[in-house]
Amino acid sequence: MNIELNNKTIELPKLTMKLSKMQEGVEHAEKTSDVIWKKAYDYVKVFIPKADLDVVLDGKNIDEIDLVELNNVYTDIVTIYKNALEAPKMEATRNKIDEMSGAVDTISKVATAANQLGIK
Repeated sequence: MNIELNNKTIELPKLTMKLSKMQEGVEHAEKTSDVIWKKAYDYVKVFIPKADLDVVLDGKNIDEIDLVELNNVYTDIVTIYKNALEAPKMEATRNKIDEMSGAVDTISKVATAANQLGIK
């Protein structure tokens, strides 16, 4: 899993309990902006090298960075992991739909044949 930032591809590590707990910490932080932004910043720093992060967030510390960009990077990382976790479920759902579609086609063909034979 990768994230594109500042014309660079950065490989994300596997999702671990530690990273998941950090993400939950951001999502369930006290509803004061300084706590939420600090937790989001700490979370993003785990993934993005400092030099790249300073450029992307346009600042060298939490008081100077662009909070909109911080939110964008944080959201991108969370979305990448969420999509990776949901991919197997989506594939299973697609397979079930394909199976059902095949069954519907068969039923439709049988009904058409029965109708042509005058069976009602």
